[in-house]
Amino acid sequence: EDLVMKRSYLLLGLAVFAIFATGVFGFPGSGGLCTIVMAFLAGVGWVDGKGGAEGLGIATLSIALVVRILVTFLMVHFSGFNIKERIFISLAWIPKATVQAAIGSVALDMARIRNDKTATDYGLSVLTVAFLGILITAPIGAVIIGLLGPKLLHKSNQQDSNHGEGIESKNRTSHEHHQGVESEIEV
Repeated sequence: EDLVMKRSYLLLGLAVFAIFATGVFGFPGSGGLCTIVMAFLAGVGWVDGKGGAEGLGIATLSIALVVRILVTFLMVHFSGFNIKERIFISLAWIPKATVQAAIGSVALDMARIRNDKTATDYGLSVLTVAFLGILITAPIGAVIIGLLGPKLLHKSNQQDSNHGEGIESKNRTSHEHHQGVESEIEV
């Protein structure tokens, strides 16, 4: 019972620290997400004092992310991007959520339909690992993209001049159109 209180105070203290620290470091709003992730991981890890399949899932996710970053870097190596753009593209592929959210519960649903206890346990593990994948990679990816994007990516002069010409051309065309409509109304 004393251990439960210590863990509760630790979690509360870290949650309050996360909320205030993320505001100080310029990431307001991410403290709440950090708090949710901490509470979920504490709930998963502190049940019966073991991590179980979740620990193996996180290890597998970590290895898969390293491989994904390296393969992405190799794929864009010969594409004409400079080194900063290659690094950014590789790291921008860290967030994973769409597929995990879409199919994470399919195994559990199928097991429940079949009333299979063993398959239900496996399905729950798959759902938990999919959920952990979302909770771990989405905030990390968002922070990396937000921090490294402005530092690694720069607009070229060609893009700036083309963008400006497009706006001026659009404004001229729009102005000419309005002039034509006004002259037709007056007649």
